[in-house]
Amino acid sequence: MKMSEFIYNLPEERIAKFPPKERGTTKLLVLDRKEGSIKHRKYSDCVEYMKEGDVVVLNETKVEKRRTYFVDSKERIHEVLFLNQQQDGNWFCLIKKSRQLHEKDILSNLICKEIQLQIVKKSEKGVIVRLISDLNPKEIFEKIGHTPIPPYMKRDDTEEDFERYNTVFGRQFGSVASPTASLNLTEDLLEKIKKKDSTLAILI
Repeated sequence: MKMSEFIYNLPEERIAKFPPKERGTTKLLVLDRKEGSIKHRKYSDCVEYMKEGDVVVLNETKVEKRRTYFVDSKERIHEVLFLNQQQDGNWFCLIKKSRQLHEKDILSNLICKEIQLQIVKKSEKGVIVRLISDLNPKEIFEKIGHTPIPPYMKRDDTEEDFERYNTVFGRQFGSVASPTASLNLTEDLLEKIKKKDSTLAILI
């Protein structure tokens, strides 16, 4: 196998920048192994390919607005993506242009200067930071956070993104990326899957 086999033309205009107006109407590529054929369907048609005994695993976590922007002492803007909170209360983050930062540096949020973070430790995998604020993390992300839509969309997030980048069955905040295949599931489609005697397994 050669790398050249993976090189193909992908027009920029063919990359969707926004979700369809209605959930479940995105395209679905079906490989029919019995017929040995490939079919182009709508995601809402997936129930036609399910049968009794099939298991559909649902990830109930919700995407939180954890993409933020902070400014360093030299007025340089850094995108900070908060991934997970450590046992000591500090956060493991991915920071763009982190090479410009040093341990103990303090950055102020671009939207709310009162919310700050301090660089605790840097590594090849990411950066450990300490949040400096009277607010709890949930309140901080609600105040200054952006929905972490995929970077290939090359646009700013909108209020609609927060709803559409979450599933209809999500319950518990904590994710920074959506279980994308599940974004197309609707309440109606979930009911149809149940009627197929397929099992809905819950993952949190």
